[in-house]
Amino acid sequence: MLSHQRRFSLISGVLPWLLVLTAWLALAPLQFGGRVAYILVNGNSMAPTLHKDDLLLLRPAPQYTTGDIVAYRDPQIGPVIHRIIKQQDSHFTMRGDHNTFTDPYHPTSADVIGKLWLRVPKLGKYVAELRTPLNLTILSSIIGTIAMVTITDHPKASLTPPKQRRISHPQNPIIFDLLVILGVIALGFLGLGGFALTRPLDRAVTETLDYQHSGQFTYMAPAPSDIYDAGTVQPGDPIFRQLIDQVTVGFHYQLTTLYPASVAGTYRLLAELSSADGWKRTLELQPETPFNGLTCATTGQLNLLDIQLLIDNLEERTGVHRNTYKITIIPQVMVSGQLGGQSFEDTFAPHMVLEISPLQLQLVHIGEGNPLHPSELKDLKRASSEPNTLSLLGQELKISMVRQIALVGIILTLSAVEVLGLLVFWTTRGDESARIQLKYGGQLVAVQDYNPLRTNAKIITVGSIDDLIKIAETHNSMIMHQTQGMRHRYFVQNDKALFYYPAHNSATTMGERS
Repeated sequence: MLSHQRRFSLISGVLPWLLVLTAWLALAPLQFGGRVAYILVNGNSMAPTLHKDDLLLLRPAPQYTTGDIVAYRDPQIGPVIHRIIKQQDSHFTMRGDHNTFTDPYHPTSADVIGKLWLRVPKLGKYVAELRTPLNLTILSSIIGTIAMVTITDHPKASLTPPKQRRISHPQNPIIFDLLVILGVIALGFLGLGGFALTRPLDRAVTETLDYQHSGQFTYMAPAPSDIYDAGTVQPGDPIFRQLIDQVTVGFHYQLTTLYPASVAGTYRLLAELSSADGWKRTLELQPETPFNGLTCATTGQLNLLDIQLLIDNLEERTGVHRNTYKITIIPQVMVSGQLGGQSFEDTFAPHMVLEISPLQLQLVHIGEGNPLHPSELKDLKRASSEPNTLSLLGQELKISMVRQIALVGIILTLSAVEVLGLLVFWTTRGDESARIQLKYGGQLVAVQDYNPLRTNAKIITVGSIDDLIKIAETHNSMIMHQTQGMRHRYFVQNDKALFYYPAHNSATTMGERS
C-alpha cells in the first residue's frame, strides 16, 4: 500500500492537472477550439445593461430566442453585441438597449457568435492593455521565469545565515538540462500563442474591380450618289448643307467588366448649340429612357434648318454675327446595380463635337483618340477580408494555424514535463537512495572503507535525510555517502558527534526480511 506521503505526492501532482483541464473545458476560447468567445464592450449601445470596457464571455446555444443578448458578425462592421427583439423566419431583428432604432443587418443563427454567459465589469480595459505585443512579451517572460524557478529550484529550510547556505542541484545533469530545454520551448510557444492572439484571424483588404464605359457615335443622312460614294453620309464625312437638311445622330453604349454584373439605368440624348464666347442652347433629341443590361442604344434627329433659325434669331437680336458655331452631341448614360457583389452608381457622358458653318457641318477632332469611339476606364473599390498571416521561419502561416501550433506545442511540452516527472517518480518510488541522489546529489561526497565505529564521536541516528541535510547546512559541511552492496548510508560528522542516516530501499528491506 502507498504511504500517506506518497499518496499526498500523487494527489498533489495529479490535482493541478485536473484543475487545469476543468478550467480549459470551461473557459477555452473559440480560437483554440473551445466554446467561449471573449468580447470587449467599446460603446454604450447596450447601456445600462452593459458598459464600455466590460469583458463578456459568450457561449454558443442550441437556439436563440427573443430577449437574449447575443453577439453576431456584421459583414460591414464586425462583431456586434445587441439584444434579440424579434425573430422572423431564420433572421433576427437586433437592437441595443440604449438605441431607439433597430440594427440594419438581420443576422441568422449562423452569424451568431454566442449568448451572453458571464460579464466581468471593467476588466476589458486591462485585457486590452495586456494584448499589446510588448506587454505580452513581458508577461510571458515573467511566467516563464516563475515556471523555471519552480521546476529547477527547491529551497530548503536552514539554520545558517544566507551567506553560508549551499545551493543544491540535481546530480543528474540530463534531467536538469531537459527541464531547462522544455521550459524554454514552452515559453517560446506561450509567447508565440500570445502574439498570435493579438492578431485577428482575418484582415481587411481593398480589392479593385475594373470596368470600362465605351461607346460609338454615328451620324447618317441620305445624299446624292454622285457626291457620296455610298449614297449616304457616313460617320466622319462632311455634310454639305445645300444638299442635306436633316441628320440622324446615334450612340451605342456598352459596359465591359470581368466581374459578374447586374446593371440597369437610363439614357438620354442631347444636342448643345454653342458659340466661342460661351453662349449655348440645349436641345433634347431623345428623352430619358430606362434600360436593363450592359448595353443600350439611342438615336435622334438633328434638323439643320431649325438650328439655322436659332442662329439667325440670335444674331438678329444681338447684332453679333459669327461664321461658325458648334453642335455638341451628348449622350447621358446613368448606370447602377451590382458589380462583383458590390453596389455602384456611375455616369458616362462623352461628347461628339460638330462645327457648323453656312456651307457645311463637319466633325471636330479634339485631343487624342478617335472622337467617334469614346471610352473611360473606371474602378470600384470593394472591401473584403482574407486570412491574416504571420511570417514564421520564412513561411507565411495563417494566424489560425499559428494559434494551433502554439497550443499543440504548449500541450506537448507540458506533457513531456509530466512524463519526465512520472518517469522519475516510478524510477525512484522504491529506491530512496535514488531520490536522495536526484535531490541532494550536489551535497554528497562518496566515501569508501569508512567505519563510523572507529571514531570516538557520539553516533546519532537521524530519522530522515531532510533532517541530515539541515544538520549539514547548520555546520556548513558536506554529507558523506557510503555504498555497501544495496545499502546506502549517509553521515555528517563534527567534533562532538557523527550523525547517521541509513536509506531504506525496497530491495534492501526485502533482503533484510529474508
